[in-house]
This record gives sequence, structure tokens and C-alpha cells, in this order.
Amino acid sequence: MTTNATFDPTSFDPEQEEQREAHIASTEAAMRANGIEPIEKTPEIVSYWGELQTEKWYFPDGVQYIEFAPMTESKRQKYQSATKTFMTMNRASGDQKVGFDAGKVRAELLEHSVTDWYMISPQGKPVPFQDKQFGWSRWLPQAAPKHIEALEKAITKANPWLQSEMDEEEILKEIASLEETLESVRANKAGKSDS
Repeated sequence: MTTNATFDPTSFDPEQEEQREAHIASTEAAMRANGIEPIEKTPEIVSYWGELQTEKWYFPDGVQYIEFAPMTESKRQKYQSATKTFMTMNRASGDQKVGFDAGKVRAELLEHSVTDWYMISPQGKPVPFQDKQFGWSRWLPQAAPKHIEALEKAITKANPWLQSEMDEEEILKEIASLEETLESVRANKAGKSDS
């Protein structure tokens, strides 16, 4: 084997293949001599460049859906900027007010997450997401709150950093709310089966 002072072990130059193999063999021998077993398989390279990965939330019919994407860092910054809370304090009385608009927070969450949909118009035809007459911006204010709440939960689940902002008390309230909803659903089913 000839040695080359400019050998680069990460090079993919075919002329340096013999040197690369010798370098790998000597590295593995040194690892084994030190009690370290070399990895036989080359690890798979993963891209961390924030490709848009979308998820679908389906309506109860199982056909129509809303597509959303977990937020990128850029969208997260815009969302947090648009939903920041403020606090005012009256020094004389000591009263404090915290400004929080749950409706604005939900609207911003949807704005920064929803990317597309498959929705059928009242006339039975697919509606483009950006359609001026029946599109997302026209549909959203008229949507049933139960669907928006379910979509909001799916988006929150896809963005774990949103869940971490809930404290234990908020989580317990959410659990209690879900238990009440479950009881209501069971009561409604029992009432329907009795009739």
C-alpha cells in the first residue's frame, strides 16, 4: 500500500478506495484492541431540515378531512408572538390583570397549522381550500365548535411544545372535562337505546 499525506478518510474519491479500506481496517483493529466493537452497519443519515410533514384530522364521516402540519420554528415564533399574554398592575390597589384571549389563541393555532382540506360543498362538490365562496376562511366561523375543538386537540398533540405549557392544574381540569363529556355521551347512548 502506498501512503498519501493528503488522504481524506471521508473522501469518496475512487482512487483512494484502497487507502480508505486500510484506514477503516486499522481503525476497527484499534477499537477492538480497546474493547469497543465497531458498528458493522453504516448509520442512516436523517435530514433535519424541517420538511413539511402533514397529518389529517377526519370529520366523523371518515371521508372529509382537514390537513395540518406541526409548526416549524418560524411558525412557532409567529404563533407565540401573536398569542403573547400581557399583565397590567395597578400600583395603588395592587390589582393585577392578565390579558388572555382563548379565541385568538385558537384562531392563531389554526392559522399557523392548517394547510389544506378535503371538504364537500352543500352542492356535493369538492371545495378548494382557498375558495372565496366556500373555502376555509368562509367555513371556519360557521363550523361546529366540537369539530374545531377536536382539530385543536389533534394539532396540540402534533406540537408537543404546546402541551408542555399546560401545568398540572390545567391538565386535571382537562381530564375532568373529558370525564364529564364521556358521562354525557354514555347518558345519550343509554337514552337512545331505551327509546
